[in-house]
Amino acid sequence: SCVKVCLSIISDGALAQLGARFHGMEEVTSSNLVCSIVVKTGLIEFGFLFYNSPTYAVFIFRRSMVERKTTKQLLAESFKELAETRPVNKITIQEIAGNCGYSPATFYRHFNDKFDLIAWDYTSGCRKMMSRIGKDGVTWECSVLSGCQYLFEHKKYLKNLLLNTNGHDSFIRYMSLTNMELLTDEIKRKAGGEGTVQELLPLIKIYSYGTACLAAEYLTGEDMIQPGQLSRMMIRGLPEPLIPWLCS
Repeated sequence: SCVKVCLSIISDGALAQLGARFHGMEEVTSSNLVCSIVVKTGLIEFGFLFYNSPTYAVFIFRRSMVERKTTKQLLAESFKELAETRPVNKITIQEIAGNCGYSPATFYRHFNDKFDLIAWDYTSGCRKMMSRIGKDGVTWECSVLSGCQYLFEHKKYLKNLLLNTNGHDSFIRYMSLTNMELLTDEIKRKAGGEGTVQELLPLIKIYSYGTACLAAEYLTGEDMIQPGQLSRMMIRGLPEPLIPWLCS
């Protein structure tokens, strides 16, 4: 199983030793995940994935903890805060805006409605994970694990979205379309054109809708599946023709 650990603040010297120890080690694979660790030093966070058989670690990200948040981000955070205690279909635009000190007019300058906000927040988060592929040894498999960790950490909120949205604005529809769009973009990036993507599009659709349904079952069910286990299920379910374009 995958266990996320957050260490106490450590010195720059200790972090340098930690980084030196991990730098240049074996490339990440999709199996044998032990845990993920976020190390904090001052106002910077560093993320690592740990593997065994053989034992090694890979650096995933470095990010500043001091970031200027956009109006869209603040509105999204306000919505998620309200969703902690209420069904999302009962939350109004006035409440979302007022909760972070804005007017409804400001909300509508950025989003068409709260479902537009939900879609933007989920899609932008997924795009951020996918954008790390190819940087600092991050693979597609790493991005799947990051996505599963996101599901695990935000299970209550995402379950609220699944249970209290429907039809054209259903969250599972957003999940499916986002998965399909991101997979298509990644394959297009590696293939260098549209031809390969068009050939693989039916499989991309099947896999995208399938993984969205699996995620929805996980979010609404009672099974205590850990992110590492869920990510391995999703990776193993990848159709064989897609493997050369996504897996390392």
